[in-house]
Amino acid sequence: MKGTLTLESAKITERNVVTGFTESREGFRDVKTGIAGMSSTLDKMKEAERKHEAETTAKKQLQTIKQALDDPKETYQEIQRNFASLRIPGTGQWLQDDSVFMSWAGAGANQEQTSDPILCISGHEGYGKSFLMSTVVQALRKRYPQGQEHPSRTSVAYYYFRQDVKGSQSLDKDMQSLDKALKAVAFQIAQNDPIYQKDLVVSCKGLEDVGEFKELLYKLFVNASNTDATFFILLDGINQIEEKHEKCLLQLLKDVQTRCANREVLRIQVLLSGRVDTLERIKNNLESPILTMDMASKNEDDIKRFIRDRMDNMGILSGLSAQVQGLREEIFAGLTKDARGDFINVDLLLNEISDKHRPAEIRAVLDKAKAGENRSDTIARQVERCNDTLGTDDILDLNELLAWTISTKRTLTLRELKAVLYMKTHESSLRSLYDQIRDRYSAFFYVSIEPDVPVDYAVVNLMSDSIEDYFKKATEIAETEASAASGDVSESEVKIVKRFLKSVCDDVLFAKFGFEELFRRKLDKSTTTIDVDLETTPLKLVLECLQAIDGKGDEEIKPLHNYAVYYFPDHLQEIDLSLADPKTKSIVGKKLLELFAEEAVIRKWWTEETPDLRYWWLYDNTYVDMILNWFKDSAVIKQVPEKHKEWIKNLTSNSKPDEDLLGPIAKVMASNWLQGSGLEWDTTGLFSFLHGYINKIKHRKDPQVKLPTADPSDKDVEASDILEAAEWAKQQLGVDQCDYEWVRSVARTLREYRKFGEAIAQFKIALTLASDHWLADYGLAQTYFEQGELQLAIHTLEPVAKLFQNGDIKIDDAQDELRGILRDLADWHKKLGNDVKAMEIYQSILEDNSDDNETSFDIIAIYHKQKKFIEVMDFMQMMKLHVNEKTGLNRLTQIYHDFALEEDYHNTIVMAAKSVNNLHVIKEDYQTALDTAKAKREATADPQEKYSMIAIDTVLSYYFGLALFRHYLDDNAKLQAIDLWERVMKVQAGTTAYYVQFIQQLTAKRLSLIYLERAREAGPESEAAAENVRKLIWLSSVSDAEEASSSLSDLNLKLLLGRYYKTLDNEERARGFLEGHVKIALGLLSDEDPTNDYDGYKRLADGLMFYNDNENALAAWSLIVPFEDDPTRAEPAEEKASDNLLPKELPSREGADSAIVESVAGASKTDQGSLLGEIEPSGGGAVNPNEPNVSQIVPTEPSTDGSGYSASSTKLVGPINYVCDGACDTEWTFANDIWVCKDCIDVMFDGCCLDLLRKGQLGFNVCNPEHEFLYVPKYDSEKAKRAGKDNVWVGEKIVPISEWLDGIRRDWGISGSDAKEEGKEEDD
Repeated sequence: MKGTLTLESAKITERNVVTGFTESREGFRDVKTGIAGMSSTLDKMKEAERKHEAETTAKKQLQTIKQALDDPKETYQEIQRNFASLRIPGTGQWLQDDSVFMSWAGAGANQEQTSDPILCISGHEGYGKSFLMSTVVQALRKRYPQGQEHPSRTSVAYYYFRQDVKGSQSLDKDMQSLDKALKAVAFQIAQNDPIYQKDLVVSCKGLEDVGEFKELLYKLFVNASNTDATFFILLDGINQIEEKHEKCLLQLLKDVQTRCANREVLRIQVLLSGRVDTLERIKNNLESPILTMDMASKNEDDIKRFIRDRMDNMGILSGLSAQVQGLREEIFAGLTKDARGDFINVDLLLNEISDKHRPAEIRAVLDKAKAGENRSDTIARQVERCNDTLGTDDILDLNELLAWTISTKRTLTLRELKAVLYMKTHESSLRSLYDQIRDRYSAFFYVSIEPDVPVDYAVVNLMSDSIEDYFKKATEIAETEASAASGDVSESEVKIVKRFLKSVCDDVLFAKFGFEELFRRKLDKSTTTIDVDLETTPLKLVLECLQAIDGKGDEEIKPLHNYAVYYFPDHLQEIDLSLADPKTKSIVGKKLLELFAEEAVIRKWWTEETPDLRYWWLYDNTYVDMILNWFKDSAVIKQVPEKHKEWIKNLTSNSKPDEDLLGPIAKVMASNWLQGSGLEWDTTGLFSFLHGYINKIKHRKDPQVKLPTADPSDKDVEASDILEAAEWAKQQLGVDQCDYEWVRSVARTLREYRKFGEAIAQFKIALTLASDHWLADYGLAQTYFEQGELQLAIHTLEPVAKLFQNGDIKIDDAQDELRGILRDLADWHKKLGNDVKAMEIYQSILEDNSDDNETSFDIIAIYHKQKKFIEVMDFMQMMKLHVNEKTGLNRLTQIYHDFALEEDYHNTIVMAAKSVNNLHVIKEDYQTALDTAKAKREATADPQEKYSMIAIDTVLSYYFGLALFRHYLDDNAKLQAIDLWERVMKVQAGTTAYYVQFIQQLTAKRLSLIYLERAREAGPESEAAAENVRKLIWLSSVSDAEEASSSLSDLNLKLLLGRYYKTLDNEERARGFLEGHVKIALGLLSDEDPTNDYDGYKRLADGLMFYNDNENALAAWSLIVPFEDDPTRAEPAEEKASDNLLPKELPSREGADSAIVESVAGASKTDQGSLLGEIEPSGGGAVNPNEPNVSQIVPTEPSTDGSGYSASSTKLVGPINYVCDGACDTEWTFANDIWVCKDCIDVMFDGCCLDLLRKGQLGFNVCNPEHEFLYVPKYDSEKAKRAGKDNVWVGEKIVPISEWLDGIRRDWGISGSDAKEEGKEEDD
């Protein structure tokens, strides 16, 4: 799996380090990201994008759906990418020649229901089913591109039921849930099909109350049964679904078969992949037969590819001699002949062959394969080989690794398994565990090495589930032998029995029963052999987990600590108390008591790195009840001191409601919270535990008190709740007088829950309780700041800064603390507009820490604000002269890297350079930063740094391209910009790399406009036009790709292609690209649910506008009106507007004549409103602002009052959320005085910003001044009333909306019945 690292935070979990997943059951770790400041900048970008996404209807609906569907995790996407990346090229090509599969897969294209809607991929473990499924997913998504609003409305959704994700530390039981699978499938379909999305929004209401699977199925799919679409649902690994869900799966399949038999308009095609026994059971329980592809008989070509690929990577077969080539052919022929579809057995045999050095040894392996050995025989032979060749210590290590890897609750990393081995001997091996697995244990394990993950964090997996099966059977055999044994045997007795067996068995049969291994164990029970007793393993792992929790300060054991803390209860649950050895139970019981009763031990597992334990122990009773059940066993508490036995007795007594298993832990949490022993803890987390614990005890006494199930929000917590928790802690800890640290902690908590008045009062009390109270002063200042009292905040904090500067405060990190205080003061002064004072403070910070690039940028920003552009350039050139001590780069290059994602940084330096005619300097600096990133990426062995350099390269390439394209007049600079952007689009970083995805989205918009304009200027018959159209189609295909981000796939570049062909009067091709968009829009408008009709009208307006049907586009816009029927909204003003609302004059906005306009980061609905550069006509030359190119039905001069609203409608609110791309403050929530670009995607202006664009004074790039615009007039409530609720103005005529829509359907060849099917009634 090609894992990726998200750089969302400087603190991410160990699991995140390995997989890039955002959720974790385990605690936090500091991880070097390699990009100083990138995480905070990324958060800003993500927040800006979230605001943008929230402004679009589709995003709102998807967010509603995602929440209703329990926020479906996208682990299945990671699995798909994993299989796709590991798959040998050509795998599954035989599907193209399989008539059964091709018929099933053609349902979307034919738009007809097939006779057999269900197809199965059947095979045993290791037969390549999941790899084939990944091929099918890609093939179907290539055939039916997703997210492109194709008229066929074919959606391809998939899910992998996986207990373990290869390369992941995640073991998610939800991944085995059919409910979760169907929700994930529904979410994928909703992302692709807007009409289904609209239906699903309605169906999701009350979804949290759904109990029965049948009701869930109805809400997710049956509700959409009248929609004319095709849904491909691909489910892999159905043998891994929870047993209780198998009947539910049958219910789903029966519904699909019934739908097919009834020829319903919604076509559902299902592909199931699973093991033979599971699929046979399903087939036998269905009334109609289903088609099956047997992997054992189908995957011969894939097996051959696999064998050749493995041989190509085997050193002993790399020679070109006749002997080696002949041996290769022997191996190929021998393994393919009897493979019977089993990839894992073939892989095990190839592993065995790779260890041989002589042709005769290799042929011996092939002979055994030809003799019909199955996978268990191969494993047995590998066990025998290791028993013969490994030393005693190596075998003991292997047994330990096998026990953990087989029984673990999630896949373990090399560093964790290294800790496991260390606990056994308390010695570390001189060889790395990776080398040991590769050289000695490769028959049993594989290590998932990821390009962006340190080797120690690579996860270790079993080669096959069959290895676990082998040891299960071995355990059963050992138990049988133990019960039947009546004494030791002699060597002569063994010889007699062996001679007899040889007389009736051939060598193959003799080997198959493992007689040699049996005799070896009988003769010498002291011999160490490979042996894993899976019956006793859970107890063994519990004891080792408890040992890891205790740790005794040993750093070698620490990597296993978090696993032990989170998963020891899961192993404990697997132990049958009635069968466990009493002595061992007593040992476990003593250690369990220490975990819950001894403060020193409690502090070893309830730490700042495991803050979320409360979710499993406090908000869920499963673990607590299990521990109490253990304590009820007399053998468990045998070694427990008498004083603790009384406590244990009280835990289950109704007469002692205040006693609780978590009571001692609660006291520790209280101490951490209020007595200064938990300074590293999250204050709200500590309070949340105590708040939940106190209410849990209250609930026990009074059921009317709500039992806590999650952390409280700000709104849930009153100041009295915090003070009550502090009072409880005071009593429990035996505190008579609250000291300084206690009161300050209460104040901090009050501030965190935004109880500012009470927090200020507590901070002021704290000031009176200690002479050294700078922390309370700092907390008080921060409270004032959060309250908005900046002057009070500064007044409170300045004396603290002086104490540090005078050396009056003696702490270890005094300089770092002072720097933080000074930064706060400078930032607060800057917010108040005191730039001079802020600059003074920033410069003082820089004097003591020249590598502080955050402060350097603050200084640059103030210079820029003051228009001191020479100072900006001088300051930056000065940075070149100094080297960053940590990185070895000059400070200027380092700041380019540190602030690569900071849009304001790029805007600032380019504007400064342009203002003083120093653009050539910026060009050199950008190139140096790019070259350095590339060199560091190629030189580093640190995968995290390598990945960071890829990110920096991508982001800098985008912004460098912007500077080149806008500000350098020569054609070579523009070509270089295009080349940089095309390289950005080719970066494959995976969907977890948000910053790369975001930049690719912005880049795609840039390139699409360039390709479109160059195609137009080249002329319709030219090769240059054809080449640019091909590039635009390529760009569209990039957004269609499986690995494309959701934000990238949202770009409907087909609209631009439709626009291009319409301008060429190529009606057929224009309609071909726009038809899907129009059909989807009409479908959304064809039901009787008006709540989301505005989305349909907006889509329809876009599709018709790009088709140059301005009259109907404006009619669609005119139906996006304020919430005039909502009594909570403002009513339309009484002032009557004229029928002709076209603007007459163009007032100037203040400062509009300035060529330099400061950008407002995050103000526009896309990046285009806040980025430097302007896409100029390829022919060059000045644009005449007096010759605008606008639609013929709109005036030549726009006009607005600058607000975006007419005087009569400033208080009205509507259903949409759009902002002006001129980065001003204009917003629109309904159709009102908007200039919409007909040549860009999702770009609109108010009149003043459009005027600035035409005059070349906008200061940044949005679109070309020569583009054509559609003017949406000011909203006129009186005119809307004259039309009536069910009518629309089409030009100067009032037409019934239904009649108007029918006319569009006829014009576009979309039948009325199609529309009915597309937009069913809500109560269908």
